[in-house]
Amino acid sequence: MKRTIIWIAILLGTLISGCGAQKNKEQSKKAEPITPLKIENISKGKILSNEDGRYEVKMIAPKRSTVEATYVMPNGAVGTEVPVHNLHNGYFIIRERINPRHKKIYISIGAYNKHNKDHNENITIVNNGYSTGNAQQLNNRKEHYKTNSKSVKSSESQSSNPANNNPHTHGLSGLKYQADKYLKKDNSVAFYHPVKVLGYDNTKPYVANIEFKANDESKATMKDGAVSILEGVKKADYKDFSNIKISFTQNVADANGKTLKNIPVLGYSFSRSTLESIDPDNMDSSDLSKVADSHFDKHVEDN
Repeated sequence: MKRTIIWIAILLGTLISGCGAQKNKEQSKKAEPITPLKIENISKGKILSNEDGRYEVKMIAPKRSTVEATYVMPNGAVGTEVPVHNLHNGYFIIRERINPRHKKIYISIGAYNKHNKDHNENITIVNNGYSTGNAQQLNNRKEHYKTNSKSVKSSESQSSNPANNNPHTHGLSGLKYQADKYLKKDNSVAFYHPVKVLGYDNTKPYVANIEFKANDESKATMKDGAVSILEGVKKADYKDFSNIKISFTQNVADANGKTLKNIPVLGYSFSRSTLESIDPDNMDSSDLSKVADSHFDKHVEDN
């Protein structure tokens, strides 16, 4: 009898411990870690720009995380991507400028890790250079435009007409379409990848960064590709943009031999007036640095 009681006790203990292990296993499944994301210079969900509308968002995330950001429209719709610069060792930064016509903008930032769930932060950037006086001037301009719409329409070119929303020529989608089209025509781009266009085009004047992954390309080929992209830009409604950048990225090894992905190695910036004055069809790629408003050329081994 005593031996039977002992066996029953052992059996119950095994069942209880098994249930406990199963419960702990289920809890561990539910309690998946969340990738932490910290925004350093935020106050009550807001960041102020300077008087020129420039702002910085400083972020900290785990070293192996990817941080991405997008504009969010006032109606909640997701807008275009916001460039996030990886400073490495877990530090990230956004450096942008608010269009003077915007009182504030909204950005959603997410930190991602292949082992963890993503962690999102929604922030508001307040334009410190915006004032009610500026807003009143804008309203006056709009009224002036309405009352003189007939004369304005007769003097405007077809490409700058706001009604011309052809996705093959208008806005960021038009830039992407034309840049892709003219790159494909360029036989020198042996390892072609689609371009990525960052920026915003909900309010004029627009800004854009046409980005191209060029891991298998030499600097000479990138420069030829930049000329081809410029040909495409000239076929789009580029007059709607105040500035268009063209940048090429590569995976680069640092001093420790670690591969850093998508590092900008070559880039050119063109204002609207500069784009108006150039003819890419007759341009030599060696002249790009002379005609661009600004440029950079980062040294990469074997290039």
